[in-house]
Amino acid sequence: MRVGFLFNHSTPHQGLNFAPHIVLFRRNLRHRAFLPRRFRGVRNIHIDTGSELSVDMTYMPAADIYLGDVSSQVYEFLLNPRPCIFLNGNGVDWRDNPCYVHWHLGQVVGNVPGELPQAMAQAFPTHAEFLPRQHAVFDYTFFRDPGRTAAQVGADAIADYLDRSSAPGSKPRDRQLHSTNRI
Repeated sequence: MRVGFLFNHSTPHQGLNFAPHIVLFRRNLRHRAFLPRRFRGVRNIHIDTGSELSVDMTYMPAADIYLGDVSSQVYEFLLNPRPCIFLNGNGVDWRDNPCYVHWHLGQVVGNVPGELPQAMAQAFPTHAEFLPRQHAVFDYTFFRDPGRTAAQVGADAIADYLDRSSAPGSKPRDRQLHSTNRI
């Protein structure tokens, strides 16, 4: 809500697409999600709580900056690398935590009213320092080889594994477990 307040009052010249995970508002009782009325109809805030557009990548290419917390959507956003700002609303010690490896791809803000305006102002000037990491993480996450498909790579990996497990010297049990009759 602090982000919405900031966009509504402090940065009316900037737009915010608010499209949280589709489950958040579908299971609003479990997640205690609600949308304050004061953000409905605000000119520079677009809110989508679960339409098809929130899951079909419509918003990702349209955004200039990724602003979020721990969503895997950041990897989709990096198809076209741009600045990222991550919200650490719970004061998580994230730097050496593998669950937050993507937070090394941009700035991390703990205090929205105090830090987010500055982070947004610095998003583009500081993006170059995060760009090599963004490329590396994207390449690690998604298969991109113009000569082969991901399915071909997967099939080759399975075939190689089966070849190794049936090679001389492998245990008979391994050959039985991984025979083509059992797949």
